[in-house]
Amino acid sequence: MFQNAQHFHIATVGNNSMTKESNMRYSIVLGLLTLLLTFNQINGQSYIYNIKGQLIIDTTLTINQEQLEIWRLAESNILALISLNIDYSNMARESGITGVIIVGFDCDAMDLNNIRLINGLGGGLDKNLIEGIEKMSEKIVFEFRHIQGLKKREPINYLGTYYIPFDFSLIDLKEEMKKKNAIPIIDSKIPSIGRWIE
Repeated sequence: MFQNAQHFHIATVGNNSMTKESNMRYSIVLGLLTLLLTFNQINGQSYIYNIKGQLIIDTTLTINQEQLEIWRLAESNILALISLNIDYSNMARESGITGVIIVGFDCDAMDLNNIRLINGLGGGLDKNLIEGIEKMSEKIVFEFRHIQGLKKREPINYLGTYYIPFDFSLIDLKEEMKKKNAIPIIDSKIPSIGRWIE
């Protein structure tokens, strides 16, 4: 089902096998947008959709060209907004659940509707993801409206269904240290969101 995976990456770094004093799990929930996101935005491309409006990870899911034109310009802010509001659930982390979730939602002129799982994983990840998108729905629509306003076009081009894939990964801190003989520092490549300072 999944092709050439380009997707939004959520990672938890955990360690549960060090000394008794440090035998707690360290959990860092990060939305990792790779440097490719910034590169693609500079070049006017989408990180998750190809030039035909097909979701790169599953080309059966598509948006139209009008939507794609708006999405490309709003993408980095929308993905950043969502990433800041997703938790890797304790249940999923403890059960070692990893993989890709695809979420779809419908966007009208003022709201997001029908936020749904296209492909889920369980373990509380699906619920956390849907809740994170619901929490940011007003701001997501604002991003679409902002770009539409800059283009001063009628009719409204962003209306329709969108799909976003999320990759949930667990990284074992001790194993990463063994592999690289160093402590890994995971950086979140999230663009700044100037319009939403809270």
